Amino acid sequence: MADDLKIAFIADMLREYGVDVEEAIRAEIVRLDVVDTSELLNSIRSEVLAATAGDQGAVKIIFAEHGRYVDMGAGRGQKANSTASRRAGRVAGSGRVARKIYSPVAYRALNTLIGRLSFGFTEEAIAALKKAEEHVSTGG
Repeated sequence: MADDLKIAFIADMLREYGVDVEEAIRAEIVRLDVVDTSELLNSIRSEVLAATAGDQGAVKIIFAEHGRYVDMGAGRGQKANSTASRRAGRVAGSGRVARKIYSPVAYRALNTLIGRLSFGFTEEAIAALKKAEEHVSTGG
């Protein structure tokens, strides 16, 4: 594969990965009943940073900031006056539960991306070997 074709191939695979992650995050938000407005759902998007000859490129998954708090289980917690109660052992944490809408989804989709890239480059290697075999067999 020529460098330009490789770069285009990688960009296509990254674009597909971004779309897969976007769809999976939306499905996870709905499945976990996370959002009470559509703001978070509508904010999800991906951007592909173009690959160059010296760089493989990257994908940015972007969504509203409060989606990070949902994923981490952080955000508005207990009132300030509960600190003494917590120290006394009467209150255990804020009660917020992390709803993993991004982390496992993105990492799960990485396996698909790795498989697609591996398959594409394996096909390239097979074609190169066949070409070398033909060259040897013809005495060229």
